[in-house]
Amino acid sequence: MNAPGPIQFKWMAWATVASILILSLVPGTSLAKLSWDALLGIDKLGHFLLYGFAAFCFFRAQSGGPLFIVTGLLFLGLLLEICQGTMPGGRSFDLLDLLANAGGIIFAWPLSTSSDKLHQCRKDNNCNEEDA
Repeated sequence: MNAPGPIQFKWMAWATVASILILSLVPGTSLAKLSWDALLGIDKLGHFLLYGFAAFCFFRAQSGGPLFIVTGLLFLGLLLEICQGTMPGGRSFDLLDLLANAGGIIFAWPLSTSSDKLHQCRKDNNCNEEDA
């Protein structure tokens, strides 16, 4: 089975951005009721994973330069947090969400690069032990 190409990664990236938009703009009163500790952990992990996956897919799709991707996703997160701070329904601006977003994006950057190198060496069938 072939690995996804740039077009598939671009689709996955934009689908993830759409998911981020929907999940970020749903009123807080519509969300499941969880204890504060459970919600805090799940929420931050969700931010880390969704923004990290979007960044990974954009990096692999080669959609713009890395700094453009990082800046764009960070700006998206900031705008959504500002929106949450102004909308009724139990949502609020959270600096920790922005930090989780940034953590996921930064984690994805080198991961996407090493994943690309590994895929290329397997495709060319000339992997060294250092590459695999």
